[in-house]
Amino acid sequence: MGISISKKLEEQQKAEDDKAVEELQTLQELMINKVAAATAEMREQALKDANVPIAAFVDTSEKYFVDVSNVPDEDITESIKEMFGGNIIQGLVGLISVSLNQFLGNTQAGASEQNDYHIVFSSNALLRVDFMFYKYEFSSKGVKDERRNGFCYYTQAAVLNLKKVDPQVLLYELSRTIGEENIPDAVKKLNSMAEFAERLYQSYQRVDHRCQENHHRF
Repeated sequence: MGISISKKLEEQQKAEDDKAVEELQTLQELMINKVAAATAEMREQALKDANVPIAAFVDTSEKYFVDVSNVPDEDITESIKEMFGGNIIQGLVGLISVSLNQFLGNTQAGASEQNDYHIVFSSNALLRVDFMFYKYEFSSKGVKDERRNGFCYYTQAAVLNLKKVDPQVLLYELSRTIGEENIPDAVKKLNSMAEFAERLYQSYQRVDHRCQENHHRF
């Protein structure tokens, strides 16, 4: 997909190319600041969304590249799979890959950004997955010759609050990411998850009750 900006910086530092190092450091700082701003905004949006309310953030990921191509390769696919493992994320991989392909295919000079979120089933939980793409396409000579653009992405995952989530929104989002061909398998897994969650909650209630009894004894 591209070259890690930290790896490219290391290469240019070894080559003692001061101009390239300066340009890369400026680009890196630009993208880091963009991700920092996006992180704060995306977390706030997820916390305030009444239709798909969350219980807690559980994971984040961010990466930075230079000279990216317009065809998503195994790097992005593997990154998605590593972060959101499981058997019902193929729809999510497909959706993000299509979005990324279109995003990187736009070679208009300047900055471009895309934000979205999806609901997925992963690690025995329903998660809200937010992601942001940001790219800066160079329009001048110099850095553009060898490093046509800079690209970064940020993702965050949060466990849904099932007591407050809107069932209609949940059904719509899950249908998008699961894919019709995977719905029967998804139903089985979700039923198993519900049974496990119920047993876990009952066990927690028993432990909590015993703790309170012991507390009153003392």
